[in-house]
Amino acid sequence: MLGVTVVFMDNIILTWFAKHGTGDISRLMYAKRLFTAPLAILGPTAGAASLPFFASLYSRSRFADYASSVNRAVTRILSVALMLTAAMFALARPSVDLIFRGGSFSRDDGRLTALYFGIFTLSLALWASQSIYSRAFFAAGQTLPPMRAGTIITALSIPLYWLLHQRFGVIGLAWASNLAIFIHTVTLAILLHRRNMVSLGGLNRPELAKSLLAAAVSFAGVTLLLRVLPHSQTPTHPGDLLALTAGGLLWAGLCFGVLHLTGSTLPAQLLRRGAASPAV
Repeated sequence: MLGVTVVFMDNIILTWFAKHGTGDISRLMYAKRLFTAPLAILGPTAGAASLPFFASLYSRSRFADYASSVNRAVTRILSVALMLTAAMFALARPSVDLIFRGGSFSRDDGRLTALYFGIFTLSLALWASQSIYSRAFFAAGQTLPPMRAGTIITALSIPLYWLLHQRFGVIGLAWASNLAIFIHTVTLAILLHRRNMVSLGGLNRPELAKSLLAAAVSFAGVTLLLRVLPHSQTPTHPGDLLALTAGGLLWAGLCFGVLHLTGSTLPAQLLRRGAASPAV
């Protein structure tokens, strides 16, 4: 079956539009590569692990269990992605500076790359959850609807990339990438809902709210910490390492503290999944 989706075409479209500016492709792709590092673990791993379980439930006509399992998986991955986004956005500059700066890659290059990376991180939850929604279709043996919708969305998104690039330059391309994956993910969720396969109402909104609160608190805490750390205004590699270490520890502590105080079940779920075989 032929078809393309934003998931596979995004990098190609980005490089096509960014190829005319000196250094634009390099900075944009460095940012995208750094963004895909946690995404490569968070999204595909969770989706691949869930696919056999979803397929088993659907093949046995346990449609209610299938829908509830998909919604639990989406809720869980959205919750984790929201908190990871807070860390990645807050620590964007020291991360980029430590990993890429050196040689011909200057501080100005690092500043722009960190900006693009920060924009990309805002779509982490979308990239991760779309992998679950896609596999929900695959588990039901329905590959045509998501592929057809994805192809249409990709075709319609190209003018969006062009328009935002013309208006805002490379920053516009980063935002166009986020908007395209937003449209793609929401479309998959709506298709599942309208086909009475997976109801949008089945998402655990209280759990998502707790994770969003943890993300907001941890982001604020790490941002304040970075302002008081040495070398915060003139980045150095030792300063970057200190910022990432201290910021990462503070982020983890604040996230866990907020989740614990709000009675979130997410930590227990993650611990259970780490000790058991991947299913729901």
